Amino acid sequence: MFTGLWVLAVALAAPTWSPTEPGGLARLEDAGAPPPERTFAASDFGAVGDGSTDDGPAIRAAIDAAIQCGQPAVVTLEPKTYRIGPWSGRWCALPIIDAQGITLDGRGARILLHPKNRGVLVYRSRDVTVRSLTIDYSPLPFTQGDVIEVDRNSGAFLVRLHDGYPQPPPHDWVVANHGEVQGWWHGVFMHEGRRAFTHRWVYIREVQPVPGMPRTYRIAAIPEHAAVLDAVRPGQRFVFRNRTVDRDWTEAVTLIGDGPEDLGVYHSNRAATMQIRFSQSCLMEDVTLHSTADMCFRVTGSDFVTFRRCRIVYPPGSDRLVVSLSDGMHIKNVRHGPLIEDCVFEGLMDDSNNISTMSEDLVQRIDDTTFRTMYSDIAWYPSSMREGDVLQAWDPVEGRPLGEMTVAKVTFLSSHERIIEVDRPVDGLRARVDVGRESNTWLFVKKRTPAVIRRCRYGTQLKTACVLRDPAQVSHCVFEDTAYGIHGHNSPIWAEGPWPQWLLVDDCRFTQVEVGAIVLLALGRGAIDPVPTDVRIRGCRIRTSVGDGIHLTNLSGVRIEDTTIEMGPGAPEEYQALELVNCERVDLDELRVIDPRP
Repeated sequence: MFTGLWVLAVALAAPTWSPTEPGGLARLEDAGAPPPERTFAASDFGAVGDGSTDDGPAIRAAIDAAIQCGQPAVVTLEPKTYRIGPWSGRWCALPIIDAQGITLDGRGARILLHPKNRGVLVYRSRDVTVRSLTIDYSPLPFTQGDVIEVDRNSGAFLVRLHDGYPQPPPHDWVVANHGEVQGWWHGVFMHEGRRAFTHRWVYIREVQPVPGMPRTYRIAAIPEHAAVLDAVRPGQRFVFRNRTVDRDWTEAVTLIGDGPEDLGVYHSNRAATMQIRFSQSCLMEDVTLHSTADMCFRVTGSDFVTFRRCRIVYPPGSDRLVVSLSDGMHIKNVRHGPLIEDCVFEGLMDDSNNISTMSEDLVQRIDDTTFRTMYSDIAWYPSSMREGDVLQAWDPVEGRPLGEMTVAKVTFLSSHERIIEVDRPVDGLRARVDVGRESNTWLFVKKRTPAVIRRCRYGTQLKTACVLRDPAQVSHCVFEDTAYGIHGHNSPIWAEGPWPQWLLVDDCRFTQVEVGAIVLLALGRGAIDPVPTDVRIRGCRIRTSVGDGIHLTNLSGVRIEDTTIEMGPGAPEEYQALELVNCERVDLDELRVIDPRP
């Protein structure tokens, strides 16, 4: 069903996109009338929903029964509060694995997760739906308070925690179980008197209680971030992670394959509260998140995923300063989609939507069409490359595309390593064994159908509303109080891309973005020639006094039409309504600029 909707949406809204055929994508076939749908009520398996009983075992039993029944099935909850206690089976407390045609219908339920676990994992599955539920954490995975003193010389500051928020564990325990910097990770500064990010943060190296001052802690930034404190004032607020997991628990719930077909593959990780991995045609609908211990949603190597009316928002009546400790939706190595519609994002300590592809690094050239490759993402995520994929070769040093090739055969070596055979040679490829890690060619799996983001609202957050490195269409969205609105670029160091190729931004509104409303860049290790792209910005309205309106760097092939950019009278002179750096073929049609500055 979702496949047809995808093709229709893209064809109507973006006629210039010409995706290749789906190649090796496996599709569901119509085998006649579907079998009747069975219902499994969690209450029949012992779920109470009183907010205190650990209902995790009962809900997992209902899900397992639905998967094993061999036909489409619905697992139902009730409009109650279900507490899910710590579970050492895996990181996600509600796994849906090797399933087809399964729906988890909360029917208005509220789920309280323990921060030792994450929420739902959809893994190696098809046609899975999760709908109509609200997720929160208890206890909270973060704490917050007021900045009462700043010592810029030592790179430290004092924070008095707000009543009702947890006190952090001892510093030595955090370092022993999580490492010195990874333990505390980063904390963010919020404005005084209003729930809005200052867009400044620090990595934390130490947290210690202040003797004689109840609920007050001295927080030291890493030396590289000490300069951030120059802009921090007493009265601002600070939020940082509250750790609850020790090393033994991490080892117990982290499952890693050791067989010939899954050697080194992480089958379980703590990346996100809601995870969809290596699955097809899945739907997240009417899912609300009020707090998360890491990312909110993570999609990996999964196609035709839809997010509809999902909300990452503050709980009603709450004084919490953040919702998520990381990204809203992290979408990696997806060939088709996703579709994100009618969603709301606020209170994020990172980006709202991060849609990109990590490269397959060319490690060794066995011959002109046979290579050994290494997937560049972190250990949690194995390569998703498969036969039929089109690979786009990119030179990260010179910042230019080298050509395309189609994968004819993939041989698994380990989680990140593959031997691949391609259909044609491409000139200019450089292998790591010959030129080193800094200069090898990157191979990006080409996207077949763009991401579609429509009618979404982006409120206050630390970083970027939409990081779009993959082709995407963004329409009828509202951006307010973000660092960037839409930011499309390839990283010349971190092998995350690809370079900007196709983007449609249609009828969007941007207000008070800190750095830039629409910022698109193609980057290399040094100066590069403009890279061919197909970008259209139309019908947009941008009002800002704190950042650029539209900024383009090293691009060739951009059209801006029927768009208004209004700069505030107090905007610093370094911010421009439209800034072009080393660009070619930029067409302007009815671009209106209102700028009262001299």
